Amino acid sequence: MFGRIGDSIAFADANMVLELSDFWRVKRDLMQKTALAYARVEGVLQKTVITEDKTVALTILYEQVQRREQAQLASTVDVRMTISQGS
Repeated sequence: MFGRIGDSIAFADANMVLELSDFWRVKRDLMQKTALAYARVEGVLQKTVITEDKTVALTILYEQVQRREQAQLASTVDVRMTISQGS
């Protein structure tokens, strides 16, 4: 009788170890996926900042070129070439 109880306890212990191992595997997998998702979001945020900075710089350049054209300090061809290079 004690042999059966001991076997049941040993089986339960082995099953618990197996379940814990599975738990840690799933937790590690979720942490890795979370870290990758975070890195992707950070990359998108950095690209957004760069794009916004570039937009501001191009707007400033466009306004400068427009003022030069209005003051007749630059030809229409020069203005269009400058604008097309910024696109």
